[in-house]
Amino acid sequence: MQFTRQLILAMVLLPVPCFSVDLENGEEINEVCAGCHGEFGQGGKEGEYPRLAGMPSAFLAKQLHLFRDRLRPNLAMVEYVDHRQMPDEDIRDISHFLSQIVLQTKLPPVDETAEEFNAYERLLASKRLMQIPRAPGDIEKGKKQYRKECASCHGRDGMGDMEKAVPMLLTRQ
Repeated sequence: MQFTRQLILAMVLLPVPCFSVDLENGEEINEVCAGCHGEFGQGGKEGEYPRLAGMPSAFLAKQLHLFRDRLRPNLAMVEYVDHRQMPDEDIRDISHFLSQIVLQTKLPPVDETAEEFNAYERLLASKRLMQIPRAPGDIEKGKKQYRKECASCHGRDGMGDMEKAVPMLLTRQ
């Protein structure tokens, strides 16, 4: 009885760890990621560095844990994801920050001769585009291969499953 009271009292009085997401911290961490993955997580160097924007936060967190724990070798990531530089809280924050970024795949058409056209604004908007590298290949053969190997997880349309942390392979327009 005495132990139960002490346990209840301890549960009420001791602070409970808070697991809230700090998006400002995520944005700050992203300044390092942006060097390779782009300022908006859009990917970089024509597909050499993958897009991170809009991916499920659980998927991103899992990948960062795999890099950090050296279970997914990647030389480019080694210096950024050790336990000291990337604790669990930072992984949570950057994963949530990146998952909330929405990118377009193309710019809307504009009349560049119009008086209100602003070339600088257009340039800034182009930086918020998803980088989708093009590759030669047989489209019909690719469709068959996708249905056989990928669709069961990523979905028939390549949109993934946010709840199951399966990344999209395409983007929402």
